[in-house]
Parts: sequence; structure tokens; C-alpha cells
Amino acid sequence: MAVGDIINGKLANSNNWAYFQPSSGTEIIITGVFAGDGTVQLFGMYDGTDLGYGRIGYSGNFSINGMQKIGITNTNYLSTYSVNTHSYYSGIQIK
Repeated sequence: MAVGDIINGKLANSNNWAYFQPSSGTEIIITGVFAGDGTVQLFGMYDGTDLGYGRIGYSGNFSINGMQKIGITNTNYLSTYSVNTHSYYSGIQIK
């Protein structure tokens, strides 16, 4: 990956937290987090110990939070949770 590259990915959740942790020295701005069908859909930041999160949607099919921008690094990275399916994310590498 290089600066300016678009980053897209899928995290398999199914009743668990899943994480996207860039390599050391890499910085990414997450521009959108998408959650599949499920009763609880959450996203947040994780540092390996502490987790902070917000709700993407509740009891909705394919909820989206397209307005939230999150800067992630190898130290503080993206976490998602969806009860029944996967989560997807999109962003751009800035470093």
C-alpha cells in the first residue's frame, strides 16, 4: 500500500469484535463503515486493551455511517461488531 491508495476491506464478525490494524508507521483515514444485517452494529477504536465505540445502526439492514471520519494507526485501530454478518470499511492511506 502507498500514500493515496484507497483501502477497502471486509471484517468477519458474526457475534464477535473484528479489527483492522494497519502495519507499523501506516496511517489511514476511514471514511465509511458499513454493517450488514443484524440487531447490533457497532464500530470504534481499539488499542489492544481499551475499546471506545459508537452505534452504526440497530435492527436495520445494511446500516451505514458514511459521515464519520476516523484516523487509525497501528496503535489505535478500527474495531467493528455485527451480530449476524460482516462489516465493511473504506478509507484512504495518508502515511
